[in-house]
Amino acid sequence: MRALNSLSINTTRRSQPTDEELRRALALSDEAYALAEEIGDQFSIAMTTVQRGRILDDQGKFGESLPCFDRAIAVFEDLGARWELGDATAERGIAKRELGRLNEAEEDLRKAIRISEELGERQLASWTWRALAQVSERRGDQAEAEQRLRRSREAEAKGAEVAQWLPPCDTRSA
Repeated sequence: MRALNSLSINTTRRSQPTDEELRRALALSDEAYALAEEIGDQFSIAMTTVQRGRILDDQGKFGESLPCFDRAIAVFEDLGARWELGDATAERGIAKRELGRLNEAEEDLRKAIRISEELGERQLASWTWRALAQVSERRGDQAEAEQRLRRSREAEAKGAEVAQWLPPCDTRSA
């Protein structure tokens, strides 16, 4: 099931996936979801539900994606899966932003940033600050948008600082 969800994710990683690629990704995600349901794996159910929401967002179906993110958030909260909770909350905030629900979007995106910062995780914080900057832009507050973009760059830089101290990955087969 994780392999199916990964295939779905890889299908949508292109900058402009085609409608056919999105349909295929949704089918793969749905197949992974069905397997997760069958065995009762709540974490995988939530992960595939987030992927379904992302695909719906890619199709411009932001209103349809919200229940996916809501369900995943509830599961991740129950499981204590903090990184995944932050990720799903940020995705929900982006969907709300696209629907023009800017106050709700800001609330979700700020929560995702708090979770990311509590975890010391910088990648999620970086792209979430960028999403929050877009909320400011839609409100017409360019100064705040620029400040939030600066915070995004700072989070990226901190992530790069940490990465330089990590040992290189051994890509040889075991």
